Amino acid sequence: MRPPALARALAPLLAASLLAAPALAAPPGTALPLRALPGLDGGASPLLPADGRPAALVFLRAADGRERAALADLATCLAALPGRAPHLVGVVPGDEPPGAARAAAAAAGWRAPLGRDVGDALRSALGVRAFPSLVVVDAGGLVQAVEPWRQVDGCTAVTARLRHAAGELDEAGLRAALEPPRATRPGADAADVARRDVKLGRALLERRKAEQALAAARRALARAEVAPALLLEGDALAALGRCPEARAAWGRARALAPDAAPAPAGAANCP
Repeated sequence: MRPPALARALAPLLAASLLAAPALAAPPGTALPLRALPGLDGGASPLLPADGRPAALVFLRAADGRERAALADLATCLAALPGRAPHLVGVVPGDEPPGAARAAAAAAGWRAPLGRDVGDALRSALGVRAFPSLVVVDAGGLVQAVEPWRQVDGCTAVTARLRHAAGELDEAGLRAALEPPRATRPGADAADVARRDVKLGRALLERRKAEQALAAARRALARAEVAPALLLEGDALAALGRCPEARAAWGRARALAPDAAPAPAGAANCP
């Protein structure tokens, strides 16, 4: 095929690919195009509350591995938000089997209503490109941010976005949270980032998510071998019934900090 003929043959395919490409994220101030979605179990899932709270729309789907762990981390973050909780709605793709979506949400600890995004119309309108992602909407129905979940320091960004939408954080405070001074950014102090992983892991363990807590402990240990991360690793292993490994982790923690001790539940699981 001669080059001009090849170009003519490929033109429709190229045009289709450009039309199918995901849009850029909706800029702040974009009006939410829908006020409700069909509920996964019938009825409707309102996207905005009637009491003036901001809304957090979490785009999720049934997935394994990293995506499911990220959704669990996001759900834990939202459950631990300080102050008045936002209105939460999970948004699942329109072609997602309801049973699979419910199972994925339950496994991640998601407790809020789930709405079905028919034809992915809402996701396309808002330019959501990753799962899980959070869209923050203020009380007036205006989008404030489209925030893909970040493994490192994601909860700081989500909390800041929601506090800003609720009027609890001004622009300067939002910028400071999203763009901290270089010396305090994630990675600048590995031990500090490890402590954040430990905090998340403790929250997961309290919710009986031992496998996810163990993963958080090992993320922390990959950054810095600190006693709190080793104690968390031991407590998570104890919850999973892996007592020899748990005792070894606790022993390494005591080698770093002689006063380090397992949580009472961990010690009870592996006396």
